[in-house]
Amino acid sequence: MVTLRTTEKKPRTYNSLVSLAEYGSFGVEFLTLSDRTGNATYATSAEAIYRWLNKTFPGQGLMPIRLNRRKGNFAGMKTYTVGANADSYYEYLLKMWLLKQQKDEMYRAMWENSMDEMMAKLMGVSVSGLLYVGILQSSTIPLLQPKLEHLTCFLPGNLALGVAYGAVNGSKAGLYMDVAKNLTYSCWQMYERMPTGLAPEMVTFHPEDDMQAGTVGNQLRPEVVESLFYMWRFTGDVRYQQWAWRIFLSFEKYSKVESGYAGLEDMTEVPPGHDNIMQSFWLAETLKYLFLLFSPPDVLPLDEWLFNTEAHPVRLRPPLRALFRPAVQHIVPLV
Repeated sequence: MVTLRTTEKKPRTYNSLVSLAEYGSFGVEFLTLSDRTGNATYATSAEAIYRWLNKTFPGQGLMPIRLNRRKGNFAGMKTYTVGANADSYYEYLLKMWLLKQQKDEMYRAMWENSMDEMMAKLMGVSVSGLLYVGILQSSTIPLLQPKLEHLTCFLPGNLALGVAYGAVNGSKAGLYMDVAKNLTYSCWQMYERMPTGLAPEMVTFHPEDDMQAGTVGNQLRPEVVESLFYMWRFTGDVRYQQWAWRIFLSFEKYSKVESGYAGLEDMTEVPPGHDNIMQSFWLAETLKYLFLLFSPPDVLPLDEWLFNTEAHPVRLRPPLRALFRPAVQHIVPLV
């Protein structure tokens, strides 16, 4: 830890464990920094992490969420998820391949392996047919928890991005896109089925009651509208814009306060109370993806721009080789 005012360095004191998202989510930024400055140190340092994982756990797709940074092994009972503490690691496997002009096979293969394992080990279907990606606790008898985290809902957009730019091909590309479409629908239902039209941090699935709120707070998160943005850009299907507009109207109705927007203490109550916090990602991500959903597709085209995990656009040099026909239509919603 570094104190910015004094540049004093202090060791971490709480423990030796780091999360998968913590050490696997700065490759895009450091590669870009090396590209812009001509100093390869940043890229070399960031890539060393991915290359170590690939060498130490060859062919393994899903990684446990906690790593002992001193011993170099995964700690205790292993938890596997693509949601909290893991999400942006998987997001960046694909985006590192794209940033490196679709040429570094290691990143593409690591992403494909992780997506294949995700589908084999973490996916489930609810009693009403909703697809979800749950949490696996690995012990003597692995147990899949039938949950869907809001953070996991970046995944449909990431799958569609991989298909669009040829990270997988043929029948597997069709499978990935089918999963993306079905999971996008489930993520939208996290909003549509709630009294305020706003999603909780997590939902659970039960044999009788199907989707139920697993938590009650709403923090203005971006992942669902992020995937709606990618799905619209890659399919041209205006239903994704229509779903996004319904979400935006719910934010306007229940989250808007005098000085900005605030999270909800309980999104199952009408009217809900506010938590008095406007998260930074509301401006950086949620509103940005909503803006892009209702802008022409040539605003920040995805063959020229890559979004990092906080939705900051990075210009791609040269542009990507696309395998899709981008959206050519957009709607302007009426208030």
